[in-house]
Amino acid sequence: MIKMLLLLLLLLLLLLIVMTTTATPTTTTTPTTATTTMTTMTMMMMMMMMMMMMMMMMMMIMMMMMMMMMMMILMIL
Repeated sequence: MIKMLLLLLLLLLLLLIVMTTTATPTTTTTPTTATTTMTTMTMMMMMMMMMMMMMMMMMMIMMMMMMMMMMMILMIL
């Protein structure tokens, strides 16, 4: 479970890197305002996605802990 989550995080990081590399204008010419805004937007979106994923992971962990606690209580009873 934890390994899977870690793999997901790694994949997200890779995607972020790829997105940043592709989004940034490769040309030596001065980038237009549109491209810069696009890059910032993409970065913001990626950050939001990462935050959402982190929140989901936290929720999953919390759920697992709750389940474990419930199981323990049931076992005791």
